[in-house]
Amino acid sequence: PSDAPSDEPSDFPSMIPSHAPSNCEGLIVNPSLQDEAVCAVYKSMDGPTWPDQSTWEDSSVCTWSWFVECIDGNVVSLNLGRKSVQGTIPTEIGLLSSLQKIDMYGNSLTGTIP
Repeated sequence: PSDAPSDEPSDFPSMIPSHAPSNCEGLIVNPSLQDEAVCAVYKSMDGPTWPDQSTWEDSSVCTWSWFVECIDGNVVSLNLGRKSVQGTIPTEIGLLSSLQKIDMYGNSLTGTIP
């Protein structure tokens, strides 16, 4: 038997770990892409200081009613207007393919909406 690598494709899935930690670590269990995007908003805008988190569940950001609105399990609106939020608008916000409305008026935010 040879120790040389085979040119044949492997039947095993790639074991390469993700290069970036989850934005939802400690917030959402088994996050979807839209969960990751909303968690990025939360983390980049000092989310741990926000009020009304006691009712948030760890199954989906759609339970985060203080600023997220969902229809049929899809994030359609981010309502952060006049909530004294500060930080940076993350590029991940562009991953919210069902997003129809963003209200960020009256806050101290930097960055652009992709």
